Amino acid sequence: MTNRGLFIDFDGTLADNQDVMWNIYLGFLEKYSCQGSKEEFDRLNGPPITQGLEKLKLDHNLDESLEHLIDSYNAQIDLNMEVVAPSRNVVIVLEKARQCDWTICLVTSNQVERVQSWLKRQRLDSYIDAIIGAESVSDWKPHPAPYLFALESCKCGPQLSIAVDDSQHGTQSASAAGIRTFGYNANLALSCHWPAGVEGIDDLDKLLPILELPANRAVHAAGKHV
Repeated sequence: MTNRGLFIDFDGTLADNQDVMWNIYLGFLEKYSCQGSKEEFDRLNGPPITQGLEKLKLDHNLDESLEHLIDSYNAQIDLNMEVVAPSRNVVIVLEKARQCDWTICLVTSNQVERVQSWLKRQRLDSYIDAIIGAESVSDWKPHPAPYLFALESCKCGPQLSIAVDDSQHGTQSASAAGIRTFGYNANLALSCHWPAGVEGIDDLDKLLPILELPANRAVHAAGKHV
């Protein structure tokens, strides 16, 4: 039997840490007398941190070794994740998905161990069936590989599944994998131009009507269900 999959991005979607990650990025560059930008930050949102730091090192001519940069950046993330809370209505959505027998999988470029630790602190670990992390695949968002691997690992059909992600790279990745995809932006003051076919939402509870659909109802990637 093919499962229904609820695929959720971690940073900025399940975890309300987008402002935290923005401040880490700015502070990191400031240490080297470099200035960050929203455009650059958005481009780094999707690939694993190691790839992002390779790019920052090259673009800003950073003298430190890549290993040192990675260790320094990860230390700041671990320190700040201690105070990160779940996004609004996360528990309600996870509860509904569990009640309606959806397979719940996180698809993230973050480290699996870090995500697991956060889930345990927030007492959300019991809801999550699988985590596809930075170590899981060789090609990352916007490539469809992470979501294709998630579908295969969880034995889910793309026509029965949905994905929610807060980044352009992430939504592009999920949509290219044939999954009905939602772009999440909790800040109504910001306008997002999502890839074609991606549906914008400002609250995760907008997923509840879909989660309540009968198990045999297909969910089309184009945003229509039958």
